Amino acid sequence: MVSSSSKRRSKSGKDKESATNTEPPPPKRHTVVDVLDQRRFFSDLHQMEHYAHEFYIRRIVDPKIMDYDSFTTSGLYFHHHLVFQGLVDFVAMDRPFYPDLIKVFYSNLRISANGYLQSEVNKKRIKLKPDDWYNIAHLKYEDRKISFTDIPEDIHFDRDMALASMLRPDMQGERARIVSSINVNDRLLHYVVVHILTPRMTNFAKLLQEDILMMWLLKNNISINWPHHIMQHMLKCKASDTPLPYGVIDHPDYAI
Repeated sequence: MVSSSSKRRSKSGKDKESATNTEPPPPKRHTVVDVLDQRRFFSDLHQMEHYAHEFYIRRIVDPKIMDYDSFTTSGLYFHHHLVFQGLVDFVAMDRPFYPDLIKVFYSNLRISANGYLQSEVNKKRIKLKPDDWYNIAHLKYEDRKISFTDIPEDIHFDRDMALASMLRPDMQGERARIVSSINVNDRLLHYVVVHILTPRMTNFAKLLQEDILMMWLLKNNISINWPHHIMQHMLKCKASDTPLPYGVIDHPDYAI
């Protein structure tokens, strides 16, 4: 016979074994809303999911500005080209910087059928019309639309001749493609191009073909449609998964 105490021990042992074999519950799956908690930025879940998958970890080019007044008595002349282009206010624009809002803006960015830049931030639709570009930074919407992939023949751009005009006297005749080989005025103009007008995060020491073209256009006072140029650069960076430029907030519709 088996005593009652033995039965209790046997039952207790089975309970322990059953408890030991019980699998823990699966971990809770966090939704996009749980992770981001940025619902105020979006009108619907689709917008948030697109942002989470494509833009949440994207880097932003840190905004740079130029203190234009500090060069007016320097004896240099590169900044006069910026005056001709109407870029003085744009290159000196010092405004608040909100990385999350910038990434949301790019996540919803598109160009409308009539050529306006459109997006949605904080559940507000934004459309940048020609008057907005002028009101925000005094950028005119007329003048030439320049494309790096299709340089107009009538501007007579020659890369080698353009580069030769920028080289320091001791570098003439050399096949130089680095910024340190050009004169001080063109080095400063190059800084404005790669950090403010067409900002990027790498290859600052190299003279890319698009850098030489932009510097040559500026030096020859060829009027450029800057809103168009900026929009094309924004779309290029968005599509190519590179750091996002122009991280400056200066529009009433961006209010948090």
